[in-house]
Amino acid sequence: MTPALRAARALALLAGFHLLGILLLAALCVADWAVFRWTWLPVAVMFLARTSVPALSIVRSMSLPRAPEGDDVRGLRVDDSRQPRLWAMVRDLADRAGTRAPDDLVLTAEVSASAVEHTRFLGLVTGRRQLLVGIPLLAGMSEAQLRFVLAYEMSRCAHGDTRLASVVTRGRDRTARAVAHFREQAEKAVAREREHQERKAAKARAKGRKSKKIDPGHAGASYRLLAARYERYERFCARVTISDTDRAKAAADVAAARISGRDVSACALRELQVLRHTHEEYMDSYALFGVKAGLLPPPGQVLGGLRHVLAARRDALDEWRDSLPPGAGASRTHGSLAERIARIEALPDDGRAPVPVAPALDLLVDTERTLAAVEEQVLAPELLRLRRVDWPDLLHESAAVHEESAARHMVSAVAAVTGGDGSVAEALDAVDAGAQWQIADCLHTSVRARQATGRVAREFARHGLRSGLRKLAEAEYVRQGRARWRLPWTDEDASLELPPGHAELLPAALDAAVADVPDTTPLRALLDPDLHPLPRTEPELSTTTPRLLPSATALRESLQMREYLWTKVRKKVRKTLPWTTPENSSGPPGKKILDKKIPDEEIRDEEVRTALRSGDWRAGAVFLREAGRDRQERYRRAAVLQDEAAADDTWLLVWRAERPEDAGAALVHAGALVAVAAQAHGTRPRQSPTWEQSSVFRQVMARAREACHAAQALGGDDPCPYVAEIPCALALGYDRAECRALWAKIVVRGGPHLAAHDTALRYWCHHWAGSYRQAGYLAHEAARLSSPGRLLSLLPLYAAFKEERSSSETDPDEYYKGPELIAAADACLADVAAAAAAGPEDGRMVRARHMLAWTLYWQDRYEEAMEQFRLIDCPVADDVPSPYAPWSYCTSPKSFFTRCHEYSALKVAEDD
Repeated sequence: MTPALRAARALALLAGFHLLGILLLAALCVADWAVFRWTWLPVAVMFLARTSVPALSIVRSMSLPRAPEGDDVRGLRVDDSRQPRLWAMVRDLADRAGTRAPDDLVLTAEVSASAVEHTRFLGLVTGRRQLLVGIPLLAGMSEAQLRFVLAYEMSRCAHGDTRLASVVTRGRDRTARAVAHFREQAEKAVAREREHQERKAAKARAKGRKSKKIDPGHAGASYRLLAARYERYERFCARVTISDTDRAKAAADVAAARISGRDVSACALRELQVLRHTHEEYMDSYALFGVKAGLLPPPGQVLGGLRHVLAARRDALDEWRDSLPPGAGASRTHGSLAERIARIEALPDDGRAPVPVAPALDLLVDTERTLAAVEEQVLAPELLRLRRVDWPDLLHESAAVHEESAARHMVSAVAAVTGGDGSVAEALDAVDAGAQWQIADCLHTSVRARQATGRVAREFARHGLRSGLRKLAEAEYVRQGRARWRLPWTDEDASLELPPGHAELLPAALDAAVADVPDTTPLRALLDPDLHPLPRTEPELSTTTPRLLPSATALRESLQMREYLWTKVRKKVRKTLPWTTPENSSGPPGKKILDKKIPDEEIRDEEVRTALRSGDWRAGAVFLREAGRDRQERYRRAAVLQDEAAADDTWLLVWRAERPEDAGAALVHAGALVAVAAQAHGTRPRQSPTWEQSSVFRQVMARAREACHAAQALGGDDPCPYVAEIPCALALGYDRAECRALWAKIVVRGGPHLAAHDTALRYWCHHWAGSYRQAGYLAHEAARLSSPGRLLSLLPLYAAFKEERSSSETDPDEYYKGPELIAAADACLADVAAAAAAGPEDGRMVRARHMLAWTLYWQDRYEEAMEQFRLIDCPVADDVPSPYAPWSYCTSPKSFFTRCHEYSALKVAEDD
């Protein structure tokens, strides 16, 4: 399309904007005439008053003043006497493109280059031409790459794109401004209506009447309707002009590539994407990082400092340049960079390789002074008045101000509790006085932390308290002048350079300060410049004991001081046994479940739980000691105690204080920490944990690993502490070698029972560190080497179930009918029968029967499945997660369990 036709089309689109307004006004006039003609006069007057408001808005949108074209560009104008090399390049490119050179060359702060032409009479009369060149392009590109960018702009001038740019965009801009005007009027109408309804509701409440629900949604409907009409016209204009615009951009790309070379042009576009992303991060994280502290880099470094970031991240940026994703770097002016790169690379090879050359910034004469002069033109006056400091001082002082601001919540909390200034010394004094939990309660917490109860609430409070103390300690280091903030040019976070040895000692000191019985001495020693704390030495695992309370007396005193928080957070609703509730007295089939005698094992467990809740820790110690050398039973009993300790560990703290060398107490402590970490992480399906939950989870899991190591040192040949460490392997990302070494220790101690294999199976699944093939191999080998009654034959079924649920495309009706799974189900049936003969009240059989019922149901072995359903103690509930894998993975566990049960009963009845 010729420039004349393009100008005519642009003029028609601009006229269409005014024509749309005239048509809307005409429609309102016709509506007013019809109302006056066919209705009563009072109604017509009211309708006229309603329609006059949008009519006036339409007239106002049509008469909005034209947006300024930006004659006064913020930048430094340079002539050929000041920058001869840059001007020589521009003139050479203009000659090659077949157009005249620009009249002005302006250096700006944008990551782009653009040619602007101020024309008259719809672009028919040429005017003054400006070429805007961004300093970031000069800082990050080579001369050859910059030549392509400038050649592209000169090619646009040669094709007449710059002459018609203002005309083409004028109609679109007027429409966009009209849409914005109507949207603004609609928001104002909604605000006025809301305020009116709130006043009426307040008067009604003052008179004792019930107020109406505030709903201003109907206000501003006419403005929204007009905005929708103009938006449709705006999209129509875009559809009309986009194809021709794309053709013009493609022609400019091809012309510029012929001037600069195909490979150099593609490299320039990749570099342009890198510069856009890096420059944005540089301005936020470095150049303007000190504005809050009233600081700015040295003159010329606000724009020129980008060179340091590009040089430090050269390797990472090289990888990024080679992996440009489709559609990345989309720009309204220059289109998608990926599309432009593909278009250029499709050109025939011109034989010119992208030879490295000098950086484009060398084109400037007196580079540093030029950069400083550009900053004087582009920066706001309030920024120019800021104090200029060198980069190290700017980063240190700015980071100190940011961290001080981040510590204000902790300072306010300490001040609220102590009545002082909230210093770190006062915070430590408050911790020594037992007021640490009051301070934690004053901190801003998340919704998840406020909803937590028991030990989980304490861990969230501990996390906030530790974070606040760390901020106060770091601020004290900076105040004393013994530490400096460092922000590297790479993508690493800011770090505080502490005195030698303190970086290793500070985490342990913070942990000691927020422990259940706090010890602030290590942290005070670190913060005292006159003291030189000894380096921390880790004791050998064989002699390690967990850091315990000094005595039972100290424990009781600590519990009294912490009563403020504990009465608030350690309460937990206790659930009765599921088979003792009236609503569980019926179930399928026929809505009845056989009444079961409560096993002696369950009765004993409940007795111990009751004793522990009353504070009798000796009952727990005896309960665990009764397991003797039965590792499976010891692990099960430890789990019972761990669940209670995860809810309230008062009795466990007393137990550990009275018997510091008790291996049972150490085992329960380690398992309880794992349970607390899992509760803090959350287990709701399809809901990702928050950053706070993940942070608390990692911290508690790290403590759980240390507790496992301490329990292993005290346990001798007991494999249970090693089995308890397997969840830590999953959570903390043990590599395969570490996990194999841990498993070897379990095998040596003769403890690979069902619970150990089950946990290890999760590690070797596809979602963690292995694959379903590896998990299946582990399960089948364990089942092959097992003896009857150990129930390890359940593992192949569980591994198959995990693999089947991992893909929505797997049909369970076919998957479970494979000969290998049929044989595995038969082996599990025999194993369960042997276990039932040896111990009818074995709690492990409940899970095995659930897994068998699921597998046999899908294998169409309904009679055998019904036998398992009959022997299952209790139905599956929806309100709490089921401990049995098959049903808990369903959307409605209870519903699916009931359906499978009833369908199996129906098929058995049909066969009879």
